[in-house]
Amino acid sequence: MVTAIVTVACGALPAVDKAGGRTDPVTLRMGTRDGPGAPGGRVVREFSRLVDELSGGAVRIEPVWNAHEAAVRGWDAVIAGRVAVGDLDLALVAATAWGADVAPGLSALQAPFLVDSDRLLEELAAPEVASGLLRDLDAAGQRGLALLPKSLRHPFSFGRPFRAPADYVNRTIQLPEAASVVADTLRALGARPRAFGPGELRQAAEAGTIAGADASLSQASELPLGATATGNVVLYAEMEVITASRDALDELDEELVRVLAEAALQTSAWVLTKIVPEPEAAASYCDRGGTVVVAPESDLAALADAARPVYESLLDDPRTAEVIARIQALRRQLPPPVPIEPCGRP
Repeated sequence: MVTAIVTVACGALPAVDKAGGRTDPVTLRMGTRDGPGAPGGRVVREFSRLVDELSGGAVRIEPVWNAHEAAVRGWDAVIAGRVAVGDLDLALVAATAWGADVAPGLSALQAPFLVDSDRLLEELAAPEVASGLLRDLDAAGQRGLALLPKSLRHPFSFGRPFRAPADYVNRTIQLPEAASVVADTLRALGARPRAFGPGELRQAAEAGTIAGADASLSQASELPLGATATGNVVLYAEMEVITASRDALDELDEELVRVLAEAALQTSAWVLTKIVPEPEAAASYCDRGGTVVVAPESDLAALADAARPVYESLLDDPRTAEVIARIQALRRQLPPPVPIEPCGRP
């Protein structure tokens, strides 16, 4: 919870109260599922640095590492819930932390094969677009401060590559537990989606009871077995949110709220500079011993047809339909993504 309240202008100024005297800095607790050296931990540390710099030390971020506590699944949803009840002031969580009933705008990011390029991922994180996607969180007692681009998620196979719908039938594929729309897509393709807890994925892969996983090209080396990615099939866009407790923000001076919002936007821009372009990530994955294949246009069309019922279900919700239409309009304005070249083992 918030431990102090101050009024301060942006910049390197001392913390002062309204009477002009010095006061202790505000300390805000920020949760993440990661530890300090993991990707999410580095994002939290950069946000913390920016908040300290922009507030002149008037606000300090206290990271709460591994904030999912004892939960073995649904980590991001647990952490978002801690923000909702005021147990945490801020959090960095996946955009899948909230269900479609709470955040239909964010659920649109999981629409099958919709977000297909680095450029579109960048456009979605831009403040003027992200603010519209995040506004649904207001009803959950939270304020989304920024949307952070992370990666495009592809199907990876531990055996026969995933190209046509027939390649998915009756095959178990790992994906995050909260990615409900993606699970619906995989079921529409005939697959069996399943979330695995820590250590379970490796055990299942070694036992041959799982056929593949959803992952990004830049992090695919973390998969438990050598895997084959389908480079031109993007299941969904992986994004993260810096979210804040509405009650915590209400306790702060308006200027400090602006500091947090600005630090979040600058953190999103910083994250964008760290993203490895898809073609480069694919080539790097193959250099490390992986394989990347591409599906022919006929198979891409068949995948879209098979997933059509999922789209139709999403479009039944007016808010989700509105966001999908906006993403489609952005996509039409952008050049086609740079093709992914197949590489690795034959």
